[in-house]
Amino acid sequence: MGQDSTTDVPTLSITILVSTVTRNILLIISCYHPEIGGNEKICADIAAGLTRKGCTVTILTEHRQGLPGYEVIQSIPVYRYIKGWHLYEYTYMLSVLSFLLRHRACYDAIICFGIYLFTAPAVLFCKVFKKGIIILPTSSGITGDLHRISHLRTQPLIRWCCRKADCIIALSRAIHRELLVNGFSPHKVKIVPNGVDTTRFKPAAHRPPRPCTVCYVGRLVEGKGVDLFIEALQRIRSAVPDIRGIIVGDGPLRFALQDKAHRCGLSDLITFTGEVADVLPYYQQSDIFVLPSFSEGMPLALLEAMACGLCVVATSVGGIVDIMVAGNQPLYSKVRYHIYNTGIVVPPGDIESLADALVLLATDTELQHRLSQAARTTILERFRLDMVIDQYDHLINRLPHMNPTSS
Repeated sequence: MGQDSTTDVPTLSITILVSTVTRNILLIISCYHPEIGGNEKICADIAAGLTRKGCTVTILTEHRQGLPGYEVIQSIPVYRYIKGWHLYEYTYMLSVLSFLLRHRACYDAIICFGIYLFTAPAVLFCKVFKKGIIILPTSSGITGDLHRISHLRTQPLIRWCCRKADCIIALSRAIHRELLVNGFSPHKVKIVPNGVDTTRFKPAAHRPPRPCTVCYVGRLVEGKGVDLFIEALQRIRSAVPDIRGIIVGDGPLRFALQDKAHRCGLSDLITFTGEVADVLPYYQQSDIFVLPSFSEGMPLALLEAMACGLCVVATSVGGIVDIMVAGNQPLYSKVRYHIYNTGIVVPPGDIESLADALVLLATDTELQHRLSQAARTTILERFRLDMVIDQYDHLINRLPHMNPTSS
């Protein structure tokens, strides 16, 4: 008994010593609260998770007219300092660098949410002042970070700086491949998916009888395929007359999509919610989640929907493939799409396949239940937020200059 007690003491004291080491982390992101897109929600989740791990976290984002330059949001200090004016790209970078220089003693490491103008000054600052730097590209392909910076005059500098980062997080295998093709070191690129809080995002405790409801959650922008979702509903209305659609989110295409729904005779079947503060009730009152995108990173809305037990129809692009296809064999295949235990995967832009998949799920309640159960299980096993935070915590601890025992 005494021997057991003495062996416990060194372990306890080591734990206390490690936990008292302060890690000051700055997260840089172009947009933040009150913006509530996927990237902003991921940043907020990472900030909260690292805080629970004992880090002191601060967020730096762009100036927004009418919003305070500094405020505390959910216990996280947020600085809206980044601003470009004359010679926009260069003054934008200078505003980032100015903030970092004035606060150079405050941070041990920086995580950049995206490859953009703020990334270059962040990397240069970290290399000069011996700070750790992690970069998180948000997407690949035609909506990806590398494509978005291709028109910038400072693109060569941004790319060069990004390759000098200590670690680059790839949300999906598609992003991983794109980074390697563009000359990023395979030793620096680590695949870490997005995660979802499964204690919050879960199936509704009670589901009253209702018409089959299909929801989309996300920005109403080009490349998301929301117009195809509307056309698919028009095609299947005669086969499933009581089907309903909910489109949750806002964006520059909202009024055009509402007009399209009206012209398709679907104004009574499709609800446009606009931007909402809490998407959970919309998942929990739906049966099917649809994501007809042409390009994706690692879509948080898809993870949230699956965690809520929705069966899914999504396109075979980006991180969707990692979530629904990787490591799985199709339960069975149709002519133009595949049914996996996590949902149905259709080709991007294929309205016919999208419509057929929706009809199948809306009319086969046994399949719908089977895919719903498997979707929730997949999230619990592979995409829980606490698992993802553990990986970020591990990567931060391995950054140069973050180990207190190193010389």
